[in-house]
Amino acid sequence: MEAPEEVTPYQKWRQGAELEVVAEELTGVERDLFLLSVVEQRPAKASKICPKIKSISALKHCKNYIQRPHLWHRISTTPFKPRLGGGPGDIHAVPRYKNEVLGQALPSVKECRSEQTELQCRIENAAQAAGAVDASRECLVLSGRQRQECYFRAAESLLTDRGEAVVGDAIDLCMEAAQFSSSCLQHLTDILSVETPSADADEELWKGVLQNYEALLAAWEARFPAYQSFAEDQFWDRVAHKAYGQSALISGKPLELLPSTAAPHIRAALAFRLMSVVGPAEHTLEEWSHLVTERLTMREGAAVMVKQHDYKRGQPTTLKGLRDPKWMGIERHWSSDHGPELHLPAVHFRKDARRATDDDPKVDVQLVVLESAARLSEGHEVIREGLRSPVEVIHFTAHRHVQ
Repeated sequence: MEAPEEVTPYQKWRQGAELEVVAEELTGVERDLFLLSVVEQRPAKASKICPKIKSISALKHCKNYIQRPHLWHRISTTPFKPRLGGGPGDIHAVPRYKNEVLGQALPSVKECRSEQTELQCRIENAAQAAGAVDASRECLVLSGRQRQECYFRAAESLLTDRGEAVVGDAIDLCMEAAQFSSSCLQHLTDILSVETPSADADEELWKGVLQNYEALLAAWEARFPAYQSFAEDQFWDRVAHKAYGQSALISGKPLELLPSTAAPHIRAALAFRLMSVVGPAEHTLEEWSHLVTERLTMREGAAVMVKQHDYKRGQPTTLKGLRDPKWMGIERHWSSDHGPELHLPAVHFRKDARRATDDDPKVDVQLVVLESAARLSEGHEVIREGLRSPVEVIHFTAHRHVQ
């Protein structure tokens, strides 16, 4: 008679045993491996379990999960397609593109250390790989979500370590991350914008950002040209808000130093920075539009430092009322299209949202004032003014923020 198979600690936990009870039966490396295996399967538990891990390398691996919400907040990617009004149709749109060479690579045969889980081993190996193909070989040992996360981590590590020269390779790895590909591409954009200078910086300090920008465009031109404008728009959204977020001098100086495609994002970031310091309730929509326009015309030597008022950011503005039936069902952050607004041009706004834009800078300034007022507290009156506007795109923007 064959002896029954030994039940692993992880299996015991899956069968209903208390985590603490199973952990107490183990010591040293075995205990850490058990706790890590739980976190790898249940990432949302990382913040509670990680402090129980003793090994430095295992603890580092565990803590990474705390910073990776895509593992427990399911994000639905959508196929990228051109949009009627222009701009991104869905912030989680991804192109149908893959580098076939990566998928054809043979799985790695490297052995893992006894104190590592398989996932920990392959992620660390992929992060240290010489290039995309070698990283892919490590990830191909895994399956399902673990393989996808391995590709995600490998893309981040490759771009962080080697910079704009490997943007294309990092994109190729992201596209193997399947359901995580949208989040992965967004992380690449974040990495490319890390060295963004203050908005009042001189031209010399913008060279690194512009090099990254050119590398990003070139990478998509060689892979999926139609997606280039989406990636470009996402990049300038990140860069503009990062630049103004660290600037005490609020002016339109970046308008002279960056490509014209950055202009809508410069307007948005300047407005948000100015209103977050002063407070939306201090002025009307018309007054704010004038103040933002005035700041946008300022350049070096004319920039004025904004003094911090007593205003403190709280919860975003929630305006109760009846939304125009034409715009019913459209979410506040407008992360994807619903139908009746397809003709309105869109751009990314503050990472996880979109906003409507307009070719007329005067109208666009009103739009960024409304969007900023909605994301800061005490912006009710500004939004109410927008509701009364006869301009469709302004009317639409204001109504999105009525609950």
